[in-house]
Amino acid sequence: MKRFVSLLLISLCLACETLAQKHLIRGVVKNLLTEEVLPFAQVMDLESGVGVLAGENGVFRLDAEHKQLRVKVGCSGFISDTVIIRAGGIQSIFLKPADKQMDEVVVSGHMTERLKSESVMPVETYTPALFRKTWAPNLPDALQLVNGVQPQINCNVCSAGDIRIHGLEGPYTMVMIDGMPIMSSLSAVYGLSGIPSALLKRVEITKGAASALYGSEAMAGTINIITRDAASSPRLSAEISATSIGEINADFSGKWKAGKAASILGVNMFHYGLPKDMNRDGFADIALQSRISVFNKWNFERKGEGRSSIALRLFGEDRRGGQMEYGPSWVGGDSVYGESIQTRRMEILGTQALSANGKWRTDYAFNAHRQDSWYGVNRFEAEQITGFGQLVFSEKRKKLHILAGLPIRFLYYDDGTPLTGSGPVQNLIPGIFGQADYQISPRLLLLGGLRFDRHPVHGIVFTPRAGLRWKCSESGTIRISGGSGFREVNLFAEDHAALTGARKVIIRSKLRPERSWNANAGYELFINHKKGFSSLEINGFYTRFSNRIVGDFLSDPDKIIYDNLRGYGISAGMYVNYSLQLENGIRAMAGFTWMEVYQVEKQGNQWIKNQQILAPPLSGTFSLSWQKNGWIVDFSGRITGPMKMPVLQNDFRPRYSPVVPLLHFQLRKNIRENLECYAGIRNLLHVVSENPVMRPFDPFDKRIDQNNPMGYNFDPGYHYAPMQGATLHAGVRVHLD
Repeated sequence: MKRFVSLLLISLCLACETLAQKHLIRGVVKNLLTEEVLPFAQVMDLESGVGVLAGENGVFRLDAEHKQLRVKVGCSGFISDTVIIRAGGIQSIFLKPADKQMDEVVVSGHMTERLKSESVMPVETYTPALFRKTWAPNLPDALQLVNGVQPQINCNVCSAGDIRIHGLEGPYTMVMIDGMPIMSSLSAVYGLSGIPSALLKRVEITKGAASALYGSEAMAGTINIITRDAASSPRLSAEISATSIGEINADFSGKWKAGKAASILGVNMFHYGLPKDMNRDGFADIALQSRISVFNKWNFERKGEGRSSIALRLFGEDRRGGQMEYGPSWVGGDSVYGESIQTRRMEILGTQALSANGKWRTDYAFNAHRQDSWYGVNRFEAEQITGFGQLVFSEKRKKLHILAGLPIRFLYYDDGTPLTGSGPVQNLIPGIFGQADYQISPRLLLLGGLRFDRHPVHGIVFTPRAGLRWKCSESGTIRISGGSGFREVNLFAEDHAALTGARKVIIRSKLRPERSWNANAGYELFINHKKGFSSLEINGFYTRFSNRIVGDFLSDPDKIIYDNLRGYGISAGMYVNYSLQLENGIRAMAGFTWMEVYQVEKQGNQWIKNQQILAPPLSGTFSLSWQKNGWIVDFSGRITGPMKMPVLQNDFRPRYSPVVPLLHFQLRKNIRENLECYAGIRNLLHVVSENPVMRPFDPFDKRIDQNNPMGYNFDPGYHYAPMQGATLHAGVRVHLD
């Protein structure tokens, strides 16, 4: 009996303890628009009246008697919402911005921070939330889901590539970090990798000539990489991932304070060292790569002196591709073909406030880029040093915003090719620019700007631009803009075909700088839904080029002949972007681009129209995500229509590529508020380029006259899809606040 009573009492105690057990309920509060966390949001249990504050990482915790709670969540600048959260996992709660959803802060297009709704120039913004929907170890891969932006591999041996806007090659786009135009011609091929993803705050993309503000190299548009400040970054973070073919990527970051200064340090490392030949042509499908990048940024806050910052990036990369047996002992020889590229790069960039009211500041940037490479038996040893500085004045009055600057740029370039045969290129290019936008009415804003650059060879270069923004309704905006662009070409640094294989390079005449005139018109609409919002953007563009430099690959199979186009070039089309974001965790995005890119050249008495190679007339992107209880499912992809390929005379390969659907799937899980694991598949349909290398068995063209009735040459530039099919990837992200 005593034993029975004891057991009964113990059971009752355990039952009472079970009934009184608290359930831990966790959640994270985020911005519905950008998916960034909202620190110090207020969360209140509506049943008990107990309230808590979210931490700096947006995470909150509540103890509850039941497995679910009805809570009210609010944050300054956002619309409060009432939601039901449940125990188990971490639930994301999204809040709408209290202002217009379009009011993100952007820098591109105006060189100063302003709300996106006030920008005359159309600026697209993308946060790391988009880039995490698939595995993206470098910038070109990260932008593959951006409509109208095309990452393109130009060489199937060394995997060199670029980023194209509206079908125009990579050097036509200016890539910046924190608004500083530090990317040079050499880096347009090999310097786009290695920016630590943990330091990425957002990417801003403008499409269309921006030379009126940024000078040369901004003919197709700009890609501005905005890095985090220490205040918006976790104390420590790390991400490590790998793929089934042996690629390993690692990102680390940390922050600290020293008095009134705050610093953030990021390190990116990538390694791929397992050559594979899936198509059995004797060449490694992907070049072996090892790189490391270190980025350190300091922010300074001084009372009465405004805000200043300085950043340093060091980048080193070794890559080697070619025939499977190619190794260090074969470099430079003519027995086994390969391409070996060593890149070393240093960048310094910063801004210094010169007045407490923010009207005056100075921006500066410096980069030194060295490349030691072999393309078969051809050595390419290049060095480029670029210095940039400008004094900027910005003042905003009641209806008028004035921006003016005195920029100066120094360029040193030497590559040992015919371009610098008489000595290195050394140019000092001073300039002056001014821009004003005037608020005619609350709905209508006009912009006008012009720039003069004095080039030591080409004289005065004039680049104007103008635009207007009209709020035709509370949620709709029309933007119209136009302007001019110019670009000085470093041929051998930019065109990889000039160095690959055994062709002789001929420069027919003295190359003149390229010029362009462009016009853009677009409509943007934001639609509020009860539990989210959507946006629609429709844009048309037209660009006309003169003096465009083109390579003639067909006239003589042993030569590549470069000259200014005796005619003009056109890039025209339209693109549509649609996005949907709901508070229930559904995210959808879709984009479509139609374009026509071609050159018109006079031959005799006729004008001949030639379509641009590797510029697909039709392309589209999409992504669909759903998240619940800490699980996130991502399905994304890019579909590229047929595009003209760089074929040889009498080439047996198709002149136009097939439709290329690249589809990706990924599954993510928030294990804890500071730990996320993910795994997925890239290239679900196993799409690969066929016959990417012409005559892979004779890369030095030693047997070109034997059993070769069509006169084919070795050529590795036929690329329209990945070189390897479906690959698995997995990784983990962790951060400590």
